Amino acid sequence: MLGFLRGVLGGNVFYPFEEMILEKVTSSMGGESGLRLTQQIAVINYVQRHREGREVNLYQMKNGKAGFDNDLRFPNATDEELLAHVILTSPPKKAELKADLWMAGGRIFSLEFDQEPKKFFSGTHLREARAEIAEVKICIDYS
Repeated sequence: MLGFLRGVLGGNVFYPFEEMILEKVTSSMGGESGLRLTQQIAVINYVQRHREGREVNLYQMKNGKAGFDNDLRFPNATDEELLAHVILTSPPKKAELKADLWMAGGRIFSLEFDQEPKKFFSGTHLREARAEIAEVKICIDYS
């Protein structure tokens, strides 16, 4: 799945640890919901990072404007909802990085981290940062 995302996205939109989170959430959802989320992720072509990378907003840009293919949205979704809670670990340090994946209007919208990823991956460039996924909790069942 990571290879698929890199191929579709050109490998430069997400950091590897962000890709890991997204891949693990889609595989944890499974079925039609996981497929729809994978399709949503595939059209993301612009990432905006705020607060030292603690908030990562995800967009599909069309002709220089943010837009999103309405056919890919989850039907009957609310305006804003928490899709998943993920915990990453770094075994040598036994540290944790917590991430929440948010939906807005039935589409994937943001990743929010409890701390700056740069501090969690101290000494490692974020393009090379890797961690283990310790836990994934899916908070919404779209099936």
